[in-house]
This record gives sequence, structure tokens and C-alpha cells, in this order.
Amino acid sequence: MAGYLFNDKDVFNDFAARAAKFFKTTIDIVEKDYFVSLVLKELSSRNEEIVFKGGTSLSKAYQIIDRFSEDIDLSLCNSDRIKPVASQKVKLKRDIENTVNLFGFSIPNLSSTGSRRSYNAYEISYDSVRIGSDINDDMGLKSHILLETYCHNASFPTTERQVENYINRYLLEASIVQREVIVTDYPELIPFTMKVQSLERTVSDKIFAICDKWLDERGGAAIRQSRHIYDLYYLLKSDELDYNILRETFFEVRMILKNELTYNPSSAKEYNIPILVKTLLEENFFEDDYKKTTQLLTDHAPDYAIVKDYLLHVIEKNADIFS
Repeated sequence: MAGYLFNDKDVFNDFAARAAKFFKTTIDIVEKDYFVSLVLKELSSRNEEIVFKGGTSLSKAYQIIDRFSEDIDLSLCNSDRIKPVASQKVKLKRDIENTVNLFGFSIPNLSSTGSRRSYNAYEISYDSVRIGSDINDDMGLKSHILLETYCHNASFPTTERQVENYINRYLLEASIVQREVIVTDYPELIPFTMKVQSLERTVSDKIFAICDKWLDERGGAAIRQSRHIYDLYYLLKSDELDYNILRETFFEVRMILKNELTYNPSSAKEYNIPILVKTLLEENFFEDDYKKTTQLLTDHAPDYAIVKDYLLHVIEKNADIFS
């Protein structure tokens, strides 16, 4: 096996400890971030149609959120924006399996995945190289990566973004003079570019996600879904978000989602999205989950009331975009 940093346990732990101290995080998070980057880099080199999306892309490619996400969400793109075809799904699954095998990892639940499915969840297991652990049981970090693939529809618009890891960021920002030698020995640390879903599409996806959850679970609990409103808070504050593009993207996404109302009920014509968002926020549908889970993922998470008020303000101000 190639000389990857995770094979040099002492060296890895030294860098991980220094990076964790520099960024005021934990060694466990630095380690998980390394393995997420490792898998992403190899997959992007194998398949140029892969699109990185979801909350992890917002932290690793856009740097607009601070919460740590241990999952990888991937989709596929087509030049004509049509739904990914069977051959693309087969290749994606093969590329994931080959990447996992390359690094000596495993997928314990591989038998429950399918080559032609529109959705798969791969539990990629690896051997932790931590010496000791400062893992927080409440965070639930494990020595595995949940890689989810979504092929219900094409991912668009996309852009090319640089993806990097905590260890390389530490080497750069701390001005470590041996950095060039280190990344020569361990080239997987070098940042790479890959297709990433646009902020405008991610906003659209998350708006529909919270509305669908509300319609499905009214009177119930929004378990582990409040991350969407945290992400939307920072997405809608981002200077990179283009509201003109958002208007076009939101409309186009709704037209596509309407074709599968079983999975995307809020995209139906009869629903007024701004009213749905206003209602679920005013009824504090996500409040309990936000305070018990999402707010604990980072020291800098805004209070729920701040997130709620800001989202209400933005949705009301831009109601025509989301109608």
C-alpha cells in the first residue's frame, strides 16, 4: 500500500494533535476530517461527474459553516441536467468500492446497497490511528464515514472548488517550514479541486427539506434535522450567494421535485413555501433538536432565537423568490 500518512501512526498523531490545538478542536475531528478528504480526493480523480454536496461541502469547500459533519453527500451531474442513468450509477458504485479497497478500508453494509439504486448509504469503516482518544460520546463520532449517494435527479448548478483538510491548513497557517517536504511524503494532504454543488442549489434543497420534514412530521419531532436551519442561516448570509441565480434555481428545482411528490411533498403546486417556512419556524418545530444536537456541534453556533428571527426576516423579504 502507498505511503499514506495514516500508515505512519506516530507522525499522524503528532500532526493531528498540533492541528487540533491550532484550530481549537479535537484530535478525533482532525482524524475524521483527514479520512473524509482522503476518500473525496480519490473519488474525484476517478469520476469527474461526481458532485460534492450537503453540509460537509459547506465547511470543507466553501468554509461558510463551522459545524463538523462526518458524512459525505454525493450526487452526479449531466451536461443536460437529466436524471442520472443506470450506467452512471453503476460506475459511481464501482468507484466507491475501488476507492475503499485501495485504502484497505471496508464497507460492512455493502450487501444492502445496489448498483442501480437512486439512493445508497455506504458505511465506510477504517481503523482509527489515534493514540488515545478525546472523543465526545455526545457527538457520536465513530471510525467510519457515512457516504450517501443521491441520484434521484442531477446536481446543478455546480462549480469547481478547492477542498482541503485540517492538517494541511495547519501546515500552511502555522507557517511550518517543512511543509513542502511533508506534502511530498504524503501527497494526499495537498488540496484538490472537485465539482461542488452551488450555494443556490443547496439553499433550494434545504428549503424543501425542512418543508418536507414539517409536512411529514407535524406534531412529531424533527430529530437530527435542525442542522438544515443552521446551514440556511449561514448560506443566506454568505456574500457568495447570488439571489438572481437563486430565483432561477429554486424554480427549476421545484419543477423537477414535483415529478416525485411522494418524496418531495412540499414541491406540490398547492403549497406556498414562504408560508410553510414561516409556520414551522413560528411553531418552533426545530427548536428542541437544535438546542440538543446542532448547537452542541460547535462553540460558535448562534442561539436558536437568532437563527429563527433571521430566517423569518430573509424569507419574508424574498418571498417572491421562494413562491
